Amino acid sequence: MHCLTMVSLVLQVDLIAPAVDGTLNVLKACVEAKVKRVVYVSSVSAVAMNPMWSKSQVLDETAWSDQDYCKKTEVNNAS
Repeated sequence: MHCLTMVSLVLQVDLIAPAVDGTLNVLKACVEAKVKRVVYVSSVSAVAMNPMWSKSQVLDETAWSDQDYCKKTEVNNAS
C-alpha cells in the first residue's frame, strides 16, 4: 500500500481520482479475465532495480528490486 497525505482538493482531483479509477479498471479487467493473481506496486522502482533479472523476464511478485544493489549504486527509490 502506498499512502500519501491529502494536501488539496486539486491534488485529489488531478492525481488521486485517476489513480484510483485506473487501479479499479485494471482490477475489474482482471476479474473479467479470471486472473488468479494481481501484484500491485506504487512504483516501477519496486521491481525495476535488479541486475540479476533478464530484460525479457516477466516481473512478478518475486521480482523485487535488490536493496543492496540500490544502496551500492545510490538509486533513490523515493517514489
